[in-house]
Amino acid sequence: MITAIVGVTVGFALSTSGIIQPDSPPHHSAPDSDEELQIEGGYANVTANGTVDYINLTVTKGESEVNFGGVSILWSGVNRSVSLVGYPNGTTTQQNTVQPGESQRFYVSPIYDTDESFPVLNTESDRFRVTMNVTAIEGHPIDASQRIALKFTLANRKHVQYAFRLPDSLHNKSVVEI
Repeated sequence: MITAIVGVTVGFALSTSGIIQPDSPPHHSAPDSDEELQIEGGYANVTANGTVDYINLTVTKGESEVNFGGVSILWSGVNRSVSLVGYPNGTTTQQNTVQPGESQRFYVSPIYDTDESFPVLNTESDRFRVTMNVTAIEGHPIDASQRIALKFTLANRKHVQYAFRLPDSLHNKSVVEI
């Protein structure tokens, strides 16, 4: 129990190999290069009142192909932890409005997919966007300095973790890197 408290307080991430590592850089942590899913980074949309209402991550394949038809994400947020299921969106249209049932979903759309394999990341050049509606998931937008941890469960039951902390100030910003 003490380890869990220290890990949360100091900001550690547990890798899939079971090793506790400090989050680095301070705003996000990404999986190692030998993971099956690579998270290249992302951004959070900042509303006019200085809160975040949705996030987007850019993902690509790592060691092997990833079929987003079998991926789920455990969202550990400010107010709740919830398991999200994918909703493939075959277009590049953003899903920024709250839809019924969206609190249990994430959206996947192709950014770059020359062989039209969507929803499967199967080449090194494939890039997909994973969109999560923070307002629907948390019940309201989140504020500056909040920390979110995501645990991707792939179809082969392997896990990839990604955590980020919003900047201390969202004032006068429309988008921030996560």
